[in-house]
Amino acid sequence: MDPTILLLGFGIALVGCALATYYDVFNNRNVPNWLTYSLVAIGIVFSIYVFVSDTLLGPSPPQIFSMAFFGLAFSAFGPAVFLFLIGYYFYMNGQIGGADVLVFVSIALLVPQQPFSLTKVDDTPLLRIPYVVSIFALSGVLFSAYLFLSMLPKVLRALVAKKVKMEVQKTLMSLFILVLYGFFLWNMSKMVPLAYLLLTGLVVVSAFFVYIFRDFILDEYVIKVVPFEKIEEEDVLATERMDPELVKKYGLKKVLTVKELEKLKTLPLKEFPIYKNMNCFMPHVLAAMLITIVTGDIFLFLMKLR
Repeated sequence: MDPTILLLGFGIALVGCALATYYDVFNNRNVPNWLTYSLVAIGIVFSIYVFVSDTLLGPSPPQIFSMAFFGLAFSAFGPAVFLFLIGYYFYMNGQIGGADVLVFVSIALLVPQQPFSLTKVDDTPLLRIPYVVSIFALSGVLFSAYLFLSMLPKVLRALVAKKVKMEVQKTLMSLFILVLYGFFLWNMSKMVPLAYLLLTGLVVVSAFFVYIFRDFILDEYVIKVVPFEKIEEEDVLATERMDPELVKKYGLKKVLTVKELEKLKTLPLKEFPIYKNMNCFMPHVLAAMLITIVTGDIFLFLMKLR
């Protein structure tokens, strides 16, 4: 692939991600549709151009509709399609924002592989991982670290004040698994770079922390009971905090589209539990992209930290 074209795609993705981050942080997590749709549209055009240039118009083009042709097409468009399908499922279940999904799709289309790195990592990996996978993994680690570090002091204060109790079953199971992971880390430290193990350990600790104190974190800092007039389109309804029979009777969904908002109007309720204080995810995606400018492919970079 032409390095200049690859660098152009990276630049577009980086600027788009920066704009999405701005709106995510300063516009109440409302990233405008014109931005996300434009990024995906540009990504589709860009990916088609790169595919045609590198295959059909390349020095040794594969035969149309051959296995090689379909393999190259899958490499060009497969990650974006897969991310869209998986992301759409999590979006409809209120686990991720629609803008987050579309930004990841645009990154998959615009940056098929790591364009460069300031550390000059020259080793060629045995398995080339799509750039968007590196960004998704790294942003997930950054988000886990932020969530853990930001909520830990609040949870500790609540424990001291006896405002929250640790469930014995959850706590014992979590500690048991963490001890097993500690033994795993110790045994694998000579075969796998310590950086890999520490990063995965951070994710594991954060996951169990949220698992143990999930209800407290949601009720105190995330879910707010608000009147219908303050509910906005694309808000996420905390159906688990509502009467199950009522949710089933009206077929309530978590993501509040225009259709779902019309349903809420007919309910015999004046206030609804809404996920109003959800953490912004776009800053972590932007940070991940900036980090890879220095490190290159994050998996390959970590493998060299021995």
